[in-house]
Amino acid sequence: MKSITLPKTLTYIKGCAFWGCTSLESVVIPDGVSTIEEYAFTECYNLKSVTIPKSVTSIGDRLFFLLNSDITIYGYEGSYAQSYVNSYTDSNKLKFVAIDGKKVLKGDANGDGVVNVSDVTSMQLHIAGSKNDDGMPIIDESDKAVLEALDLNGDGKLTVSDVTELQMYIAAQN
Repeated sequence: MKSITLPKTLTYIKGCAFWGCTSLESVVIPDGVSTIEEYAFTECYNLKSVTIPKSVTSIGDRLFFLLNSDITIYGYEGSYAQSYVNSYTDSNKLKFVAIDGKKVLKGDANGDGVVNVSDVTSMQLHIAGSKNDDGMPIIDESDKAVLEALDLNGDGKLTVSDVTELQMYIAAQN
């Protein structure tokens, strides 16, 4: 598992929740989560990005303990996530990127700030009718910014043609 978008019904992340998920590269924490307990992402050696919503008001110590790579934290200006990054003792490992009024990155189907094969999978699952754990569609097509970013052929809807264009774009980048 390289990326995960957690269910919108989640309200907290328990300590050590993702401990040792060595292939995990990105996590999108849903709005409504208020607490992320200590050591939640310990030994997630390939973790590159975590999106933290405004609703998070508590982050445990050593959230990113024993990591090999730098991590980009996507969050909101003035949020607890920004304060956490600014006070992190090994601050050269964490980088904060504000997403206030963020335009959705073209092709970023899972919202992790990176366009890669995980986005292809998210789009394929969505088109096939799969739902998130909370029963909601994987991609919110009612969000105009999201639809514009993923409708790569410009026909006003998400189709297999958009997935194919995304695959060709990713292949050309590698």
